[in-house]
Amino acid sequence: MLSSNLSSTVVLGLLGLALAKPSAADSPPPPPNVVVDLGLAEAQASARQNNPELQAAREAVIAAESRTAEVRGARWPTLGFNLGSLRTDNPSQAFAAKLNAGQLGASDFALGALNRPDAVTQWSVEATVMAPIDAFGKLRSAQAARSAARDAAAADLTEAEADLRLGVEQAYRRAALASVTIATTEQAITAARERESEVSAAVAHGAALEADLLRARARRRQREADLAEHRAERGAALAELQRLLGGPIAELDGVTLERPAEPPPLAGSQELWVERAFASRGLLRSGLATLAAASAAAQAAIREQRPDLSVFATLANDRIALSRGASSALLGASLHWGAFDRARSARIEGAESARRAAEQQAAAARDRVRMEAVVAYRQAVAGRERWQAARGGAEESAEALRVMRERRAAGVATLSDELATESEALAAKLEEERSLTELTLADAALERAAGSPEGAYP
Repeated sequence: MLSSNLSSTVVLGLLGLALAKPSAADSPPPPPNVVVDLGLAEAQASARQNNPELQAAREAVIAAESRTAEVRGARWPTLGFNLGSLRTDNPSQAFAAKLNAGQLGASDFALGALNRPDAVTQWSVEATVMAPIDAFGKLRSAQAARSAARDAAAADLTEAEADLRLGVEQAYRRAALASVTIATTEQAITAARERESEVSAAVAHGAALEADLLRARARRRQREADLAEHRAERGAALAELQRLLGGPIAELDGVTLERPAEPPPLAGSQELWVERAFASRGLLRSGLATLAAASAAAQAAIREQRPDLSVFATLANDRIALSRGASSALLGASLHWGAFDRARSARIEGAESARRAAEQQAAAARDRVRMEAVVAYRQAVAGRERWQAARGGAEESAEALRVMRERRAAGVATLSDELATESEALAAKLEEERSLTELTLADAALERAAGSPEGAYP
């Protein structure tokens, strides 16, 4: 009996280690040239700088700004130059070349010279200024459409930044949770192997039943299966994190991640979070800007049937020889009107349909923002309740295990009772960690649903 009690005491002490948090001194030293510390803020900064999807969204904003500048520049005058040279004995062209260069003489009016002139070489330089006159608002409508499209792209960038920020935190927290789960399970396996060895020795001396050894062995194998699953979960979370960061991590298995802190009480009511979402979400700004762009594009399609008006001036210098020539000037105006275009009505109808679609999308975006804020708020409230319950359950399970160990040591409880209590205590401890992680992610999702007031990536 003394041998059995001593064996039980050793086994129970090892089980205590299985549920204890590993210390830094117990962890093996990190291998060289491996990232061993990746904080959440560092991960967010890396994603903001290197994520290719976010870079693409930034380039889309730059492209939209360039298209806006293009239409804006179309309202300014243009200046062009033309340099030409020709040699001809065509009667009319030869006469005109001499006339433009101011080189006509009395002999050039003779019938022979008019009908069969000598070949003439002409050099000409022209400078032309053309200025569009937006008298009918066609350019104004086009510029309004491009400006609104640029605003929509900027709002989409804000949404992309917020999505990336949430995605990084989700992958980071899940990888961190898997790391804690792995460490706890590894220590449980170590204790289970020690227990199995102790029970095996007790069986050999007739102090324990063969069934006790089989139960201890089955529990150890169950822990090993759990460990394999947790490692796969950590690998998947780190792979997703690496994709979001846009840069490689030296060794996935060597990365250590920070544990989430206990969250503060949830501030504000549900309606306050909804109001913040309406004021801050880039999705709403994008919907309104897209509607403005579609409205301006519909107006531009209608104004497309109006005339184009422009004024122009040309200054020319024509020479027969480089040292002999004359200058002339031309000032004029142009009015062009496409009176018939069979496809115009289809373009107008298509633009109007796009405007109506954008109107519905803007209304749907508002409904979506409200729904996301309400759901995220309720999940944050429920997450706090789950975490409080899980934390209390972990404390109670640890106390129950302590009592069961004492009863086992006193010989009034069986090994099966102790194994069942140990399993419950371990599950409760892991559930506490899991509920804390889920609560942290619920708070992050609430911040995402409410939007950033300044629309900036932290």
